[in-house]
Formats: sequence, structure tokens, C-alpha cells
Amino acid sequence: MFETRDEQPIDPSMIKNRDWVRTLEQLLLLILILGRWMLPKGKLTHDQLSQLLLVYIGTAADIVEFFEAFNEDKVLQRL
Repeated sequence: MFETRDEQPIDPSMIKNRDWVRTLEQLLLLILILGRWMLPKGKLTHDQLSQLLLVYIGTAADIVEFFEAFNEDKVLQRL
């Protein structure tokens, strides 16, 4: 009924350095967001905490986009 695929495990040595860097950047941002969100903030409602988390996620998305700008050809030529 269900087909099974023979999937090979991911070999870490096959992952490019650029992919490792991108993954580490995003994990670091996720850890920073969750850590900052969990810090005590006084008396905030659940709605306010949810909004704060969304703001942090939006900021992290902007930071990731900023990192991606360094991969542009014009920027790489200047480095």
C-alpha cells in the first residue's frame, strides 16, 4: 500500500561551507529570538507577548536578508 524509499542519510561532509554558515546564522538568530522573548518583561498580556515575538521574528528576517546582501556580485567584488 505504501511505498518506501531507500533514503540515504545526509553526509555532513557533502554539505557546502556556505550552507553550513547560512544554517548557523539562522540557528543563532533563532536562539537569540527565543532567549530574548523568554526574558522577564513585567506584566504583559499573552497578546502583547505574541506581538513581541512577531516583531523579533521580523527583525531576524531583516538580519538574514542583510546577510544575504553580502553574497551579491557587486558586494563580493568590493571585498
